Amino acid sequence: MIIDCHCHLEEEMLPLDKMIESMDKSGIHKTALITRLSPPFYVLSDPKKDKLKKLVGKIMLDYSILGRMAYKSSVKKGTFLLLGEKIKILDTPDNDSVLQAINKYPNRFLGWIFTNPTLQGTEIEEVDKLQSHPNIIGVKLHPYFYNYKIETVEKLATYCQEHNLPMLIHLSAQSNCYHYLPEKFPTLKIIYAHAGLPHWRKLWQDMYSYKNVYIDLSSVLTKEVAELAVKAMGYHKCLYGTDGPYGMSQGGTYDYSSVVNMIEHLNLTNSQKEAVLGNTFSSLIR
Repeated sequence: MIIDCHCHLEEEMLPLDKMIESMDKSGIHKTALITRLSPPFYVLSDPKKDKLKKLVGKIMLDYSILGRMAYKSSVKKGTFLLLGEKIKILDTPDNDSVLQAINKYPNRFLGWIFTNPTLQGTEIEEVDKLQSHPNIIGVKLHPYFYNYKIETVEKLATYCQEHNLPMLIHLSAQSNCYHYLPEKFPTLKIIYAHAGLPHWRKLWQDMYSYKNVYIDLSSVLTKEVAELAVKAMGYHKCLYGTDGPYGMSQGGTYDYSSVVNMIEHLNLTNSQKEAVLGNTFSSLIR
């Protein structure tokens, strides 16, 4: 079974019926949805931006301190800068939209509960309200967009560990932040989004032996990054995800197969590829 563990619900860009069509075309059985983080934005085919994307990937891989500085500076006053385009960040996650989607198509969609801990006192209440739904699988956190230290989520992490809820985390540039939760909560299942961006090599080196730490391969910029991540972490710690529908062009369709094809061309056995594409993630969720 192929499961996209990291995809956003953005119906202005990709309505649910079109999403299912795209999933079927690429052989995707299920998608784990996260509510949108911003208004719709599209990526135009542009050779200059393609070169910039490769440059960003190289900086993140080979010049980690410089990469983290650039990464941190790309979020300011409720906006983030993506390949030269300034995009608004939405403060309040709309988890109800995800709930509606998983209720409408329970056999195709799973749901992450997205919380923003900077909205004081709401995150545990929101998770507690939704976590009993059979298609809710865990909690999504974004310290990068909302500019908080990972220690802020200690109470929520305690709740998630007690209730066997995985956490999917898009890390900030906070130095060594990826150590805090795995060490303090050794049975909490943690997935670092985008292969642990922006800490790539250092995170892989430090975290590969932790039994409760995984990475997804969504938006990893290049096949080289995916290859290095899988080699460093081990295939059993890597998960298929797309970060869709972000990356599609306006008026186009979303291509789920691009990341699948990338995984299919990794130097892995068929059973190892199946683990990356869905079997490992299936074992992490209830």
